[in-house]
Amino acid sequence: MNNPLFPNVTLPASDHRRLERLAHVGANQGHVDARFLLSEINRAEVVPDRAARLDSVVTMGSWVTFWINWGFPRETRQLVYPEDYTSE
Repeated sequence: MNNPLFPNVTLPASDHRRLERLAHVGANQGHVDARFLLSEINRAEVVPDRAARLDSVVTMGSWVTFWINWGFPRETRQLVYPEDYTSE
């Protein structure tokens, strides 16, 4: 059931599998953020990797602009898996 207070979450199947594994590892280590990620993954609509609608969906490798708790400044970051992360 969709909650109007939360945006819809759509994940390509390959990202879903990898993110779910990462979230389980983090949650088992007690990371609160991993538990939240797992809850978002669980409510996501999973679509095939080649779905046409992914053109309008943020996926791994996408650049996003965000702010935390409605604060400033805004930040722009690329979504990557931990093994692909390099410090700026």
